[in-house]
Amino acid sequence: RPACMVLVPGGLVFVDGGAIFLPEGGFISTDDGHLDELALMFPLLVGVDRMPNACLAGTEWRDIRVQDGARIASELGAKWLEMRLKKIIVSDAPEPSSDRHTYHLVTNRGSIIQLGTVQENPPDGMADLETKIQYLIKFAEGREDQLDRMDGQQEIDLRRLDSEGEGAVIRPIDPTPPPTYH
Repeated sequence: RPACMVLVPGGLVFVDGGAIFLPEGGFISTDDGHLDELALMFPLLVGVDRMPNACLAGTEWRDIRVQDGARIASELGAKWLEMRLKKIIVSDAPEPSSDRHTYHLVTNRGSIIQLGTVQENPPDGMADLETKIQYLIKFAEGREDQLDRMDGQQEIDLRRLDSEGEGAVIRPIDPTPPPTYH
């Protein structure tokens, strides 16, 4: 079962929660304009700049960015659509302190959820991926706007969330661009 689509130069590739290439869909070109339709059905991982030389169905994609992104998508499961999420974005470069990439989610309305790094064993006291996802599910529960604000976008920063589910920072995103001075 597909966990997510990975956007690579020129197209999309489906992987499961273990970052295994799937035969369903194979490689789909993004030239035909169907990206928006597909993005409504499956999590979209953005920020992967290359594919491996061999990407046969049933083989693992040994790129930590894809492995982590597939884990995020798999953990969210059906909640992806309920929470009106649009994509998972991986950072260009790893964090210097951990040598791991950071990830954030974007909702259909443009709110941002900063997940930070995705580690099997996070530093003592810090939240693992499951705790971060459970926090988001509880946050969205019963809210008509899910992860967005009724009057606009917001940022939900889970990078400092601890293992008890405390430490999230939630702030509105100002839709007004900063002034430019000439």
